[in-house]
Amino acid sequence: MRFAVIALATLAFCATATGARAQSIWPSIEVATDENRRGLSWSDGKATASADIAIEGGPVRGSVRVSALRGSALHDGADSAVDLVLGTTHDMGALQLSLRGSAHLFSGAGSKQDYGEIGATAAYTIGPLRVNAGADYAPDQKAIGGDNLYLFAGADAGIPATPWTIFGHVGHSSGDTDEDAPFSPLRPRGSYTDWRIGGDYVAGPLVLSIEYVGTDIPRERVHDDRAVVRARFTF
Repeated sequence: MRFAVIALATLAFCATATGARAQSIWPSIEVATDENRRGLSWSDGKATASADIAIEGGPVRGSVRVSALRGSALHDGADSAVDLVLGTTHDMGALQLSLRGSAHLFSGAGSKQDYGEIGATAAYTIGPLRVNAGADYAPDQKAIGGDNLYLFAGADAGIPATPWTIFGHVGHSSGDTDEDAPFSPLRPRGSYTDWRIGGDYVAGPLVLSIEYVGTDIPRERVHDDRAVVRARFTF
């Protein structure tokens, strides 16, 4: 799809164009008890693993992430997802503004599931506290059965003299659904609100996380409230 071609080509250009300048590259691996995004399980509550690499050159940053989905019911049996992200970040003192474009590609699905999004985030840092708010918008696409707007806000804070950071997040998904679409994987039961709260334990390149995630989708329709544990290692 065109989102994938544009994102992949631009990411390759970013890596090449910044090669002669100061550049940072971060490869990481992660294991988790669930691949959970926006309060919804992408791996049907099964343990999963992922690998990613981020490249930063000046204000431009790109990343590629590959995640095991293990026959995701939400994405028509997809075995894996590839997320391509390209964006730019600008620091203005304590305020940081970010813009991004994303392509989400799926393999092993019974139907076409690929889609793209654009987004923006504003973050403000006060001492150990960082607050943020933003939006991601997916234009009308067949794979998601319409369009989708995701609004979110969150905060995180390091606990002084400890390796712990605590965080919280709330988001809301809404949009129009095409009349002929059976459902939207971004809103499988209509518009909804999600949240997460948890903590990170940082030990050098290793980050251990535990969080509780949930949605306001009625329990009898879908129940994704759960604790998620992650271990992430950055080389």
